[in-house]
Amino acid sequence: MVLRGGLEQVVSALDLAGHSIGAVRQTLRMAARANLAVVGLASLGLAQPLTSIVLSHGTAVITAMATVHRLEKGLPRLPELPPAPLRGA
Repeated sequence: MVLRGGLEQVVSALDLAGHSIGAVRQTLRMAARANLAVVGLASLGLAQPLTSIVLSHGTAVITAMATVHRLEKGLPRLPELPPAPLRGA
């Protein structure tokens, strides 16, 4: 809830929301690609079930950590992801 600061705070909140949505989408795309590779390995019999679980969860955690690191350092998002459009804007 924006209590002080006028309309500038609303604009800042919308920008933050757009960047947050973009970061979540980036994390999901990176994790989906890594999980696709794990599923491919498992389907070819190259990864046992426990190995698949560890790889799948590990890539999700590492991907989320990489996104947080990128945001903390002020680095731009990956170029393949356009900014998330906000509904009603």
